[in-house]
Amino acid sequence: MAGEIGNPLGYVPVFGEPNTITGYAIAIVSGGAPVYASGAAGNVGSQTESYATTDINFLTAASGALFNGVAMETTASGAPVTVATRGVIVAKAAGTVTAGTAVAVDAGGFVNLGSEAVSTLGYYTFKKVGRALSSAGSDSFFLLDLNP
Repeated sequence: MAGEIGNPLGYVPVFGEPNTITGYAIAIVSGGAPVYASGAAGNVGSQTESYATTDINFLTAASGALFNGVAMETTASGAPVTVATRGVIVAKAAGTVTAGTAVAVDAGGFVNLGSEAVSTLGYYTFKKVGRALSSAGSDSFFLLDLNP
């Protein structure tokens, strides 16, 4: 578990069919943990024949603007991992989450998307990854409508 605080029961879907992406884990990935893609530039050409599943690499400890979805299963480093990018899941809060609010990823968990300071580049450092359908305190669970 590389810094994430995902659901200890792993990926727990509640409603809807998830959209998924398959890639490879760069480190151990726990099911239910927020993940982000990382890798070399220029590894995909202009045609689909140049694409391979190994072109997408996922890491845990997603935070701020680094988020692509939630790992659907616990996976060893170097093994394929499927990542959900849509759907309603049981998620773990890393801070306060209020029903109806936009939710962001912080410290590998989920928090209310508040008025974070703008970075030196002029961008907000936290991005919306979905909306809370229920409320939770830090280290508790809530329903997250995942839609980055």
